[in-house]
Amino acid sequence: MDRAKTPADPEQPTGETNLENELWQTDSGERKKGVKELVVQLLADERPLPVKQVFLRLNTGSNPPSYQAVHKAISAMHAQGVLARSAMGYELNPKWLKSLSEFANAASSPAEPKPGRDVQLIL
Repeated sequence: MDRAKTPADPEQPTGETNLENELWQTDSGERKKGVKELVVQLLADERPLPVKQVFLRLNTGSNPPSYQAVHKAISAMHAQGVLARSAMGYELNPKWLKSLSEFANAASSPAEPKPGRDVQLIL
């Protein structure tokens, strides 16, 4: 039996439908955190950790992620350079953290016009 897809909500990640978005909301309507977000949050506090320990620490609450979901998220983030692996386990990649910090600093700084370009304010 095929499920009819509903139009995508502009506030949700690309490819998710409204029906799928229900899985990402708590009873109070707040957005649930994805597995990758949970892993980053955990590894910001405790590091390094092997995959099994990440899974066990995330295995709380009424709807914990599966081991497969945790392993897949960690593998993807390692391939993307978000996580670094050592003999002790995974941790946030210092290079990624530095680039994230630089991005946050640039985004929070007031934009400066480039020399030689006229800037017009439109009110």
